[in-house]
Amino acid sequence: MWPVINRYFIMYKALFLISVVSIIIGCDEKKDESIDFLAPQPIGIQNKPSFSKHYQGVYINPGDSSVLRIDKSSIISSTTTPCIFSINDIDSSIKVDRSNIKALEAALSGFYTFKIIKLKNDSIYGYISIVDTIFSISENNTCRFYKGSYFLNYTYDNITWKVKRLDLNKNKLTIGMIIPTDSLFNIYPVQNKHITKNKYIFKSDSTAIDSIIVLNYTIVPTKKELKKLAEKGFFSEWNVWIKQ
Repeated sequence: MWPVINRYFIMYKALFLISVVSIIIGCDEKKDESIDFLAPQPIGIQNKPSFSKHYQGVYINPGDSSVLRIDKSSIISSTTTPCIFSINDIDSSIKVDRSNIKALEAALSGFYTFKIIKLKNDSIYGYISIVDTIFSISENNTCRFYKGSYFLNYTYDNITWKVKRLDLNKNKLTIGMIIPTDSLFNIYPVQNKHITKNKYIFKSDSTAIDSIIVLNYTIVPTKKELKKLAEKGFFSEWNVWIKQ
């Protein structure tokens, strides 16, 4: 299927897809209700400088056919979508024919890459590709291995950390995180846990002042408690990928 899509709509779609991918693995969740850890997890385990060869490779999401690549130190996602541009989306100074493909592709690319497949009448057929590095091992993005799983830790303030669990079972890769609720938080097998309320004030229009209350959940699990959180399914599966 080749949807006819305006170039500017594609740009907004590209930004949306990037933001969705970022939420899956690592984004700024400080104003969302999500678990904060006071140290990289698991405590007492050394950081890994790279992913093992067992985890490295190419994975396909069966839901949308997007691709996930894991190399020595990075996790990279790529999404490809067919689309059609109208020649009206091209600057009139650019010649529209097969001899000028590279210039056409450059003109139609932005936050994404556009690859032309064919030109027909007043339409340009092709694919848009979005490539995003969603985790890269660094000082603020640490990786630790424990009980067969990688724990991806990232921080924005060097005080609290967000943690994702990366697990490969046979050829099935899952990425999970802990999504708290008041009822679930009470049964977490963690002794050291706290809930704090933060008030955020903002302008809802030019005159009105509004505010929201956001609950921040903080836990400090031991290695044994972190293992229980993983075994009891508290790391919800956000995405599933199949190794190729």
